[in-house]
Parts: sequence; C-alpha cells; structure tokens
Amino acid sequence: MSEPSAKSTKSQKIRTVAPLRRSAVAALYQFDAGGAKDLDAVRVGLEELELFEADSRDAEATEAEALASDVLVTETSTRRTLDPEAARHRSEAIEAGLALASMAWEFRKEADSDIARYAKEWPAHRQPMLDRAIMRLAWYELIHGEGRLSAVGASGDASPRGNAARVINEAVELAKRFSTEKSGSFVNAILDRIHNARLPKSVSDAK
Repeated sequence: MSEPSAKSTKSQKIRTVAPLRRSAVAALYQFDAGGAKDLDAVRVGLEELELFEADSRDAEATEAEALASDVLVTETSTRRTLDPEAARHRSEAIEAGLALASMAWEFRKEADSDIARYAKEWPAHRQPMLDRAIMRLAWYELIHGEGRLSAVGASGDASPRGNAARVINEAVELAKRFSTEKSGSFVNAILDRIHNARLPKSVSDAK
C-alpha cells in the first residue's frame, strides 16, 4: 500500500499538526489511490505514519542525530509499538482521522468543484494527489466542520465555529511537510479565497 513519505526535516522545524488531521489526510490519499474499500490496510499505513512522525520529532530534538538516528528510530519505534498507552493514543487519533476522512471523501466532488473556481488552471485531476487530499479535507472542515462560520450576530460580525485559521494553517503545514516545494503557498492561497468568500461582506471588506 502506498502512502505519503515525509521530506527530510534535518534543517526544518516540524510544526504542530493535530494527529487526527495528519491521519485524515493520509487516509484521503489512500482512498484516492483506490484504498477506500480496504480500511484495515489504510489503518496499517496510518499506524506506520504516526510512528514515523513521532520518531522524526525525537530525532530532530537529539543533538547526536547524525550519529545515532538509526539506533534512535529503531528503539523509539519498538518502545512505542509495545507501550499500551501510546498505542491507545495512536488508535484514537487514527480512528478520529478515518472518520473525518470518510466525511470529507463523501463531499469530494463538491469540494473539487468549489476549489476549481479558485484554481482554474489547476483543477483536481491536475493537482498532486497529496495537495488534493489536503484541500479536500480543509474544504470539508471550512464548509461543514470545525472551521465553518456560525450565523452572523446582531452586530454584523461573523464568529467562527471552531477555528478556520487553524484549519488553514495546519493544511499549509501538511502541504509543506509532505508535498511539493510550492504546495504550501498554493494550498494557502486557495483556502484563503474559499474562506474569505464566505465571510459576510462587512467582515471581508474590513480585512
């Protein structure tokens, strides 16, 4: 089963991304690659990704990484695999991510259509598969999930239900971490436009 592989992080700081979003993007990637009907195989891939991410953070924090990374990664992976508490946290993040990915997958055609309005030269079929997965997830969260706007209050201001900025920022971080060199700015520009288009006029004019 193919899965997104992380770029080298030797000179880059890994910024925080919620584990459920990381799992959701990886799951959407697998769904797009034809794995939507084999959830057990997807879970295995997500488990491997979470172990890799945890080991990468440990390795980055270790001054002797250049000399000891191979030993460190092996030891920490083994420890985390055997640690029941760590396994429980990974399982919870993976299941939450799968549930979020499943909802985003159901809305993928609507997402692709909306995204195409703001990326006319890069419709869904021309986008790198990871960029497509990242934007489908973020679009779902901005329109139907954590980042959507609640009703406009009496003052005319819109208050986010959840945190649209965090949804967009984490999507950008995922694109920078896992996709192409230009993916972060591309994802940021498209998601900003999608979000701003849904702000009440009084709010968008003030930005």
